[in-house]
Amino acid sequence: MRERDNAQGERDLAILAYNNEKKESRRWRFSYRDKDRRVQELIREKFAKQLLYQRNVNHHQQNTRQLQTNAQNQLVIRQRDQNILNLQGQILALQNNPLGNMADARRLPVLNLIAPILAKNKPYTGQEPPDDYLDRLIQSISFAQGHMTVLENANAGDFDDAVKCNIYKAQMGGKYLPVPAQDPYNGNANINTPATLRAWMRSHYQRETVGVADNDAQTIGFLKNHLSGDLYTWMRAVAPAGINAFFTNLKDMWLERAPNLNGGQNYQSNSSAEIEKLNSQIASLQAQLAQPAQVHPQNNEASANFEKLNSKVASLEAQLAESMQVHSKLAQRLQLPENVINSNNPSIFDSHINQELEKRLGVIEINLAKLTKLIREDTIDTKSTQYRYSESPDYNNGGLEKRLEQIEAHLAKFARKDTKSSQRQRSESSPFGGWKKD
Repeated sequence: MRERDNAQGERDLAILAYNNEKKESRRWRFSYRDKDRRVQELIREKFAKQLLYQRNVNHHQQNTRQLQTNAQNQLVIRQRDQNILNLQGQILALQNNPLGNMADARRLPVLNLIAPILAKNKPYTGQEPPDDYLDRLIQSISFAQGHMTVLENANAGDFDDAVKCNIYKAQMGGKYLPVPAQDPYNGNANINTPATLRAWMRSHYQRETVGVADNDAQTIGFLKNHLSGDLYTWMRAVAPAGINAFFTNLKDMWLERAPNLNGGQNYQSNSSAEIEKLNSQIASLQAQLAQPAQVHPQNNEASANFEKLNSKVASLEAQLAESMQVHSKLAQRLQLPENVINSNNPSIFDSHINQELEKRLGVIEINLAKLTKLIREDTIDTKSTQYRYSESPDYNNGGLEKRLEQIEAHLAKFARKDTKSSQRQRSESSPFGGWKKD
């Protein structure tokens, strides 16, 4: 009986322990589920806050850019408002004071019409070529051209070229003020029309911004002396009147030249044809020499001709080999593909070299401003050393070496200002770019 009670007690204790363990396990399971749910919520909150943070960063960057744009716009608007106030003050002064003549009164409405448009244009200080500025200025007020024509037709002088010229003069600024009454660059012509004003602006821009007058004969002669061969002869025949015309003609001559430098392709083709002709003559003479002496009593003369032809063929073949070597070195300097450099076909050389040179020819106009300034410095140096260039191609080898040194000095100045890659493109693309002697 006691054993049964003990067993019953142990059973009850085991059941109680089992129930307690079951409750504890359930409690831990529910606790884990709650914690897992909380972790998922925190992860979602973290992701949402990251999105909000990124959006706020983007919004902040947009606001910063907008503030910068607003600041720039405010400066532009302030300057425009100041110009409008100045013009309105001038208009008010004209309205409140008696006019000198009735022509001013008749043209005043048109001036009031174009004044806000002119105020939007910045004064011309050489920030762009004068033709571009004047064309844009004239185009901006072209809507009032009909009113100007009506005034001029009704009363001559109300809105003639002199009045338009004065309007354009008022747009000058900086070193373009004051506009002289006469043009010192073009025969002291009166500056009283848009055309004469344009001519003065071109010359002044060329002198003040580019650094040398367009029609400077010394500079044009200096540029000619950097050419050689056919280019020099052709340029002498054309005789360009200005620097711009010089480079325009140079580009046309370069494009119209023979398909290789100094007519290399024609030289090769003519030399090849001449060699073939000489070979046929040699074969004929050899056949004559092989025949009996009594049939050809002039074999001695044929032998002499044969030797002359042989020497001429050898000379032409040496010239062709030298030409091919020059082509190969030129291809290496132009960094052409290896298959072109190793090719022995003149047509392949000519095709690739001409394409590369024509591609690089356009940089001549880009370097014009820098080159003309260096030319002016060089002419000053040449005066001090009493070294004079002439336009005649008949100069000795010592003068040629000195001129090559001058060209290389110019290229060294460009190299200090530009990167290595851009210097290589500019020096190799120019037809007077200082080829190095091998």
